[in-house]
Amino acid sequence: MRAREAMRRIARASASASRSSSRGTMMTMLVDDVAARTSTYARCVASNARGHDRGASNASSSTSWASDEELRMMNARVELARVARGAYEDAGKGSSIRADDGVVVAPWVRALVYDVQAFEAWFARRPWMVLRRALVVGYELSLVGVGVAAQRGERRIRARKFTETLTRLGPAYIKLGQVMSTRADVFPVEYVEELAKLQDALPPADAASSIAALERELGVPIKFFDAFDQTPVAAASLAQVYRATLPGGRQVAIKLQRPGLAELVALDAVILRRFVAVVGKWRNFKSDVVGIVDELVGRIFEEMDYTKEADNCERFREVYAEDGDAGVGLAGYIGAPRVVRALSTPSVLTMEWVDGLRLTDIDGMIARGFTPSEVLDRGLRASLHQLLTTGFMHTDPHPGNLIVAANGGVAFFYFWM
Repeated sequence: MRAREAMRRIARASASASRSSSRGTMMTMLVDDVAARTSTYARCVASNARGHDRGASNASSSTSWASDEELRMMNARVELARVARGAYEDAGKGSSIRADDGVVVAPWVRALVYDVQAFEAWFARRPWMVLRRALVVGYELSLVGVGVAAQRGERRIRARKFTETLTRLGPAYIKLGQVMSTRADVFPVEYVEELAKLQDALPPADAASSIAALERELGVPIKFFDAFDQTPVAAASLAQVYRATLPGGRQVAIKLQRPGLAELVALDAVILRRFVAVVGKWRNFKSDVVGIVDELVGRIFEEMDYTKEADNCERFREVYAEDGDAGVGLAGYIGAPRVVRALSTPSVLTMEWVDGLRLTDIDGMIARGFTPSEVLDRGLRASLHQLLTTGFMHTDPHPGNLIVAANGGVAFFYFWM
């Protein structure tokens, strides 16, 4: 039934494509390509229907979460949905217009990399945008500065207001606050404790703009998913995570970059570089303050490229696969979620949903029959194995990026570095 509906979609897309002189040839080629896969798609649907009950019992294991055949089926379904929507060419392009259409595009659209010269050139032609943002930043930070200088209110209240200000100013300033929260040797304890809230207690972006960005990035409508919870399960400085159900019943976590993130970070980088360069001339800093800004913002741009994170995640899974050579106690017990490539772009990362316990949930581990010391030992051995044997290491293994999996193993997340 689904296969026949897919063929009807192809026919409609083909008819629509033939009416467009500029895109007709391209769309016809795409329709032919997708149509050639339809018989495979139909077989996959039937196979999935027969094997769904058998596979359900093993869904907790990342290695059996979805077979290669199921993922090939999903690729075909995504392609069909994009053709039917007429968005195949634009999938993964975000809010950009293709450069070969003769339209000038922003540098972060052409490539999601930190290119300060390109950013400076782009915003030099948009001075009012720079001025407006600089006034907002200057006003917000000046209010904080006046409060600190006047010793207005308790230190805890001033620290809380400073944290709220950084949150309003956006990702670059939130990242700065996160760095400051780790420097208890420099900042008062009240500031360290309040700034630490920037690690995971952030408000989500506007729901409508987020869903629109997701549909634009993936090239499929939100109704493509069997279920999609529009309330994020987590919100961080650069992204937020949604829980959804794929056609066929597999649950996934969808990591979506905050809408407009790249432009805002690039703009803040230009303003910060100009500001610290001016201040540095009369304060005579011993450090390269402009270089520090470049390092900070450059790291943010690296973190924004989810293609790299997807590659690292897949490689990590292979190292610790059940049939791998990681060794007893590690192979099959250390893992990472499987990536759904058909629904992933540089700004969207779709992965297997993994249920588990936080490393701090001692009572939960004991209730499930796990020995906390063994779980800790397994995580420690995994880190040593990465450092001393593979040379490929997860460099941010704090409790927020690790969970205890259903088999008592440890699942790692967040692979941008």
